[in-house]
Amino acid sequence: MLSWITNLEPRVLIANCVGIFGVLACIMIFQQTERKKLLFWKLIADCFWTVQYLILGAFSGAGVTLIAVARSIIFLRIDPKKGKGVGWLIGFLSVSVIVAALTWKNWWNLCSLTASVLGITSYWIGKPRVSRVLSFPISTAMLIYDLTTMAYMGVINEAMSMVSSIIGIFRHDIPARRAKKAAEKEVHS
Repeated sequence: MLSWITNLEPRVLIANCVGIFGVLACIMIFQQTERKKLLFWKLIADCFWTVQYLILGAFSGAGVTLIAVARSIIFLRIDPKKGKGVGWLIGFLSVSVIVAALTWKNWWNLCSLTASVLGITSYWIGKPRVSRVLSFPISTAMLIYDLTTMAYMGVINEAMSMVSSIIGIFRHDIPARRAKKAAEKEVHS
C-alpha cells in the first residue's frame, strides 16, 4: 500500500519528512485569534517549508518561503494599525517579485509568487479573519506548486490548511459576526 514511498528518491523522502513538521505547525495557524500567535506559528511552519524546498531544489518556493520567514519576524515586531510597516509591505512585495524572477524555472513558479504576494498582504493586514479567507487562493496556488516540485507534504498541508481555515471560520468568524449582529440589534431595539 505504501510501496510508493520506497520508490522515492532519498532527497524527496527526506524533504517530505521535514515537511511533516511544517504540516504540524500549519495546523495551529488558522486556529489562532491573535495576530502575534498566528504569525508565530506561520514563522515556525515557514522555516520547515524553506528547508523542504531547498532539499527538493525548488528554489522559487524556497525563496518566497524564506521571505515569509523574514516577513513573519518583521510583522511580529510592527503594528500595522499605527501605520508602521507600509514600507515593509511594499519592500516584501518587491523582494518577492525579484526572487521569483531570479529563481525562475517555469510557469509554475508564478504559483509560488501569487501565494507569496497574497500571504504578505494577508499577514500585513493583521486580521486572522482575513488570513483565513485569503488562505484559499494561497493554498490553491501552493498546492499546484507543491505538486510540480514533489513537495507532497506541502500538498497535504495545503489541503489541511483549507480545512483548518474552514474550521477557524466556523469557530471564530461566524460566531463573532452573529454576536455583532445581535449586539447591533439590541442597541436598535
